[in-house]
Amino acid sequence: MDLSRHLAETDGLLMRVMVAEDGSTDGTQAVLTALSLRFPELIVHSDVTRKGRGKALRDLWSGSDYDAVAYIDTDLAMGTEPLVRCLREIRAGADLAVGSRYALESTVNRPPLVGFVSRAYNWLIRGIFDDGVLDHQCGLKALSARARDMILPVTSNDSWFWDTELIIRCHQNGLVVREIPLDWVERKNPRTSVRRLLTEVFTFSAAIVGFDDALRSVPTSHPHPAGMVDGRPGPRGSLNANR
Repeated sequence: MDLSRHLAETDGLLMRVMVAEDGSTDGTQAVLTALSLRFPELIVHSDVTRKGRGKALRDLWSGSDYDAVAYIDTDLAMGTEPLVRCLREIRAGADLAVGSRYALESTVNRPPLVGFVSRAYNWLIRGIFDDGVLDHQCGLKALSARARDMILPVTSNDSWFWDTELIIRCHQNGLVVREIPLDWVERKNPRTSVRRLLTEVFTFSAAIVGFDDALRSVPTSHPHPAGMVDGRPGPRGSLNANR
């Protein structure tokens, strides 16, 4: 709620904080119930089954009429100030603002193996889809109302790959994408197991292949104008704010 007041005071934004609680089993629901009593303006969308980030956010934002929607991972590995910058980019005309751990101005503290796998993944996505984005999976993104209404309904992945799908579909439709540099400190277990990384590599590889096949099999019904990345011409192609 302090973030809501900060945005209202510094940027003139009227904001609602929404939480997508996705089948957690660690007591999160009880914490959110207590917070809802303390902050009646808090909106909580909870489900007993785990849907995945993509499905949880589509359900949370469906039918909303806000000027912008945004989400940030609850571990706040980049703090909250970049979220403010993402919303400012939306107000300045961007359709999608993306937190980037790999922008030149970013500083990143991650386990070496995790960082290597992450960079390799992003290199692979850029090679396949030629979207020019440096960081597809960072848990910080903001969308304009236009991007929400145009892109959200056509996304199909329910899990973590949804972040990447969102970016690619925005580029395909000629929307403006800007990356925001971050000071990132990894909050997760620094001893990420090799087994977990291999599982994630397999899961994401399958998602990439399936998504690429789906794109090739469905003809487009309209031309894709050139998109933008960080204000430069690109290839052809949970937080809500009101001004």
